[in-house]
Amino acid sequence: MSAKLRKRLLLTALILVSSLVSLAALDRDRRDHDSAIAQPGDAEALLLRAIAAVRPDQVPDVYQTDSREINKSATILIRDAWAVMQQQPELAARYAGILDVRPTTELVYQSPGGFFLLHYDTTGAHAVPSADTNSNDIPDYVERAAEFADSALACQLFVLGYFPPPSDGTLGGGNNQYDIYFQEIQSYGYTSPETAGPADWDDYSSHMVVHRDFDGFPGNDDPAGDQIGALKVTIAHEFFHAIHFGLDGFAASYWMEMSSSWMEEMVFPEVNDNYQYLDAFFNEPQEGLQHDGVHRYGSFVWPKFLEETQGIAVIRNIWHHCRYASAYSSMIYVLDTLDAYLPNEFLRFVGWNFLTGSRADSSHYQDAADYPEVRILRSHTIIPDSNWFSTEPPEALASNYIEIFTTSLAVALSLILTVRWMPIAIAS
Repeated sequence: MSAKLRKRLLLTALILVSSLVSLAALDRDRRDHDSAIAQPGDAEALLLRAIAAVRPDQVPDVYQTDSREINKSATILIRDAWAVMQQQPELAARYAGILDVRPTTELVYQSPGGFFLLHYDTTGAHAVPSADTNSNDIPDYVERAAEFADSALACQLFVLGYFPPPSDGTLGGGNNQYDIYFQEIQSYGYTSPETAGPADWDDYSSHMVVHRDFDGFPGNDDPAGDQIGALKVTIAHEFFHAIHFGLDGFAASYWMEMSSSWMEEMVFPEVNDNYQYLDAFFNEPQEGLQHDGVHRYGSFVWPKFLEETQGIAVIRNIWHHCRYASAYSSMIYVLDTLDAYLPNEFLRFVGWNFLTGSRADSSHYQDAADYPEVRILRSHTIIPDSNWFSTEPPEALASNYIEIFTTSLAVALSLILTVRWMPIAIAS
């Protein structure tokens, strides 16, 4: 008996009335930075959540969390809380001295390249690991972090061509140096905006906070160990946020996080810490690229797709255009300059996301075999079938995957008028 032809069809959220998708996405981008203050009654709760992420001893237990996995980066939470404090002085005064001040530490160390000042403790609740193999009175953890910070800067500024983050002057004790603080926090790290920069766009200086030891954090693939791997990618991730604040302090959160997770691979490709978030993306393909939560970290495959199909400069060009437009508009604009239409590119992206794991080939993601397989919503063996309707309608810039097993190449899809389909034929 001849082998059947397995034909899988992808139902995407790129609606034929494309303006509905575009307007929804642009509206989400436009409102993203206002989300913290859209509901005044929620402003204090937002501040308490932010404080819980960085100063858990300062808030009631109800706002505290033991989950480090969800708090990959507390940057967006801190950014939104900072925005509240800028616009609501009375509320800011009530919590003065908690979120609006930098950590205080015992010691400071300058990175070999001279651009970074690293602030740390060797005693108390925020102490870094004490190992000092070269007996120079600088903990190995701090020295390695300084090396990783210099590497992140060299890659992001000198190789990839991004603008440096705005100077904070002499804050932190240095002279135009970027400050990194090590603290016991409930996230890998965060970057906090501070003062408006000199440009004619929304640029802000910032400082970075990194976890003091990463004890008990999820594993990764770094040959030097999980702690070193987590330290590497956190510095790469958060330094990219510092660059973001120099380009658009209120950029859409989904674009900030997915691109920072992508940047981890650009700077330290051996770590693969971001792989832990891929299930959140591939198991929920009906959630759009603009979806919040862990999904946005797993969505680093979108900038990865753009990098592999349009060249490594495409992400930089989108970010530089964000100085004057939303993230979504910037994607459209930059892709247009490359003769690439965003809806078509997203359809290609949906196809690439099917060809991972055991379905991987040599023509799509470079690391496709290491990615999870996307969840199939429904399978059909009889055509036509009355059960065509999705129980999980995809959001904008999202997809459903419907699998059809048939010996015929002719599959009628004329009943589905509100979506665009992409067929992928795979011989079984």
